[in-house]
Amino acid sequence: MLSLWLKDKQVIVAAITFILAVLSGLSGCGHSSKQSTVPHAEKILETLDEIAFLELASEYFIEANAALRRGDSAVALRYFETAFMLDTNSEILYNKVIEISIATGRPASAVNIIQRGRHYSQMSDTDLRKIASIFLNYHSYVQAFEAIEAVKEKTRADTIFLFRLSMAESLAIAGAIYNSRGHYDSALVVLNNVLNMGVKTPNILFELGMANERMKNYDEAEKHFREILRIHPRHALAANYLAYMWAENNVNLEEAEALILIALEEEPDNGAFLDSHGWILYKQGRYEEALPPLLLAEERIKDDYVVYYHLGAVYLKLGDREKALKHFVKANEFDDNPDFERIKMLIDSIKAELF
Repeated sequence: MLSLWLKDKQVIVAAITFILAVLSGLSGCGHSSKQSTVPHAEKILETLDEIAFLELASEYFIEANAALRRGDSAVALRYFETAFMLDTNSEILYNKVIEISIATGRPASAVNIIQRGRHYSQMSDTDLRKIASIFLNYHSYVQAFEAIEAVKEKTRADTIFLFRLSMAESLAIAGAIYNSRGHYDSALVVLNNVLNMGVKTPNILFELGMANERMKNYDEAEKHFREILRIHPRHALAANYLAYMWAENNVNLEEAEALILIALEEEPDNGAFLDSHGWILYKQGRYEEALPPLLLAEERIKDDYVVYYHLGAVYLKLGDREKALKHFVKANEFDDNPDFERIKMLIDSIKAELF
């Protein structure tokens, strides 16, 4: 076992050092004209270190395979990575780290092993294409583009790939502009063309989800947001948007709460996420719990009517009509409030009760 090897190493080194000292003394006697052929102690110690590293790498390799048999891929990957650091010449370990990294959704680990600190300009075309393939598998098209662009002897397939991505990026920007201007039908046309080109980035999917939600195509919107979360399970913006959409439609409220908590773990001070959390709790009838996140959202967001509207709705459910009125009035001070008429009716109703 390795532990015995490491324990005995000091004894072995001491013995070798003693033997070398004796041999060195002997080499000075008799045939002084001959150069000593006794190897240096440092070289032997280096060899011992190398043997120790290989022995250690073997043990980590065994532990990694045992972890794989248990179904614990994350632990297996750590063992394989450690083994490869100890034995960087091992093709088996090299391939294992890449294979397990990809299988467990850790593309960065696979890329790091291939790259090994080198700049793209120092890498072979084979390695660059391998990196591009990994990025493509995780829909990281910008990184894939950069890797293929660095290929020195581009094939026809490489050139077509670069052209397609350039076109897709331009169309995606156009789709985002259409969304920002409220032209959601045009955004859908452009962004769906991007999907038809085989490009599916989280940004494109998010813009598609938004356009579909605004067009009230809720099933399509959900499909795109779920796809983002499949690729990136902790994508805060997608988690928040989908959770809020469900809350607005009074569906999947438990799953909506789980998603918004993920978003808040990523960005705990995000006012929009806090507002969504409070609104989901409100929709669940948990009015007391809804108040704290909405008050925090009010501290962070001063330019959106919706936070004041949500707070007004919560205060109304809690029986505090004066605070509800105050927040409804504040909400209707915003010119771009699409719920103006609904809130005005609430204001008139509360005023009739109070005055």
